[in-house]
Amino acid sequence: MRILVPHFLEAVRWKNLLLIILLYLVLFYKFLAPYYDITTFLLLLLATLSITAAGNLENDLYDTETDRHNRKFNFYHHHDERNIYRLLPYILYVAGLLLAWLFLIRIHKGLYILYFLAVIILLFDYNRIIKKMPVIGNFIISILLMLLIFNIIIFYTLHYIDQLKLLFTALFLFPVNMNRELAKDFLDRKGDRKMQYQTLPLISPKKALRLMFFHIILLLILLIIFYFNPHISSIAKIYYFAMIFIPVSVHLNKLIRGKINFKRLARFYKILLLLGLFGIILM
Repeated sequence: MRILVPHFLEAVRWKNLLLIILLYLVLFYKFLAPYYDITTFLLLLLATLSITAAGNLENDLYDTETDRHNRKFNFYHHHDERNIYRLLPYILYVAGLLLAWLFLIRIHKGLYILYFLAVIILLFDYNRIIKKMPVIGNFIISILLMLLIFNIIIFYTLHYIDQLKLLFTALFLFPVNMNRELAKDFLDRKGDRKMQYQTLPLISPKKALRLMFFHIILLLILLIIFYFNPHISSIAKIYYFAMIFIPVSVHLNKLIRGKINFKRLARFYKILLLLGLFGIILM
């Protein structure tokens, strides 16, 4: 059991789950605290964490051989001897659905259980098939990340100005995570090639780099739109300008010159995601 717990935490990507917890707490106290009960909100948070953890663990289940070639940690390299471990992702999916159902009953939107079921089906298809295809897998993961923000808009009634702020945050997540996913695909080329995946960096590295370039430009355009939004505080505008424009411009220069460390680049975009989410407090 002492071995299982740290391996399990690594497999469900506990650092990413911690970021979701921080994000949702920030969103609640920034937009919802004066009007809504935190107990009900926590059910949404727990459902999101359970489904996300299940998707991450299922990813390890289907990437056992790929991760072995890439020399990456995989839960099932250490715990494949019992069938119960192979059922863990699906136990977490069911737990997530139950928590989502409890949340939806409390807000009187029971039919939205189909929304959570659709997310689970999408994750299941992604882990089995879609991640082997070029671009579409990166796109789906980035959309699912945006849904973390859209969940607040979907399930809670907010002022349109707050909805605009959340919309910008969700749109900010998309190009940043797309580039992070592409950088990770460059890092995983060895294992992906052996397993006959068709990721874009394998099919055409130049097209993958051009797509990364496109998302950097898209991010800078979003920053300009954000800057001229009269409903955003001046402090938030300064923060996002310093946090996005300056470092992204440096990476854009490296991308053009072809001097790229993909491991460092993937780490950079993860830090950018974290900093961007905390910028919500300043809006």
